[in-house]
Amino acid sequence: DAAGRAPGFARGVWVGAGGVSGPIEIVLGGGASVRGRVLAAEDGAPVAGALVEVFEPGSVLPPAMATADPDGAYVIEGVAAGPHSVRATRPGFLTELATGIQVPESGEVIRDIRLARGAAGERFRFEGIGAALAKSGDGIIIRSVMDDSPAQQFGLAKGDRIVTVDGRSIAAMGISEVVELIRGPAGEAVVLQVERPGQGPLLLQVERGSVVVKSKPKPPGHP
Repeated sequence: DAAGRAPGFARGVWVGAGGVSGPIEIVLGGGASVRGRVLAAEDGAPVAGALVEVFEPGSVLPPAMATADPDGAYVIEGVAAGPHSVRATRPGFLTELATGIQVPESGEVIRDIRLARGAAGERFRFEGIGAALAKSGDGIIIRSVMDDSPAQQFGLAKGDRIVTVDGRSIAAMGISEVVELIRGPAGEAVVLQVERPGQGPLLLQVERGSVVVKSKPKPPGHP
């Protein structure tokens, strides 16, 4: 990776003991910028010092990030084209995952992020459906569904095998790519075709919402 450019990869490189592999060519894309302001949800005041990063937990590279200035403004450069989520954190606020950001090949995307002060036991908030995915064989299934989440309210269930997202086949996609397709702004719907054991194919339209993830209560005797 390099400043201002999208990262590049050379995949499937085999290196034998004592051998030499190459030449290897890695192409870095131009990348685009994601910019905006981090504001307090209660009154719209700027949240200076908030850490904003492109949220890609499966990436082997360090996340692209920036720190909000005194006006709450941030800019992250060199973001690869495609759907992304951006995470903002600041002590005293609930971590926010801004989802459904469609980044072009070049130029910039503007996305403001609002941080709320969470209640006791709340960890972070994101906009999506509230389901966890897992790899199963050559496909991707719903591993779990959060209580009172849009996924639960609109009929998704543990064990559902995802076939398409908004009509797009996910057969050749990894989990992180499928997650980004499903995430998006609250109030917008995503259409999932799933296969349910014993029932066959189902088409479900799930309206995304604001999902708050809470800490699991610790058993007695544990700190």
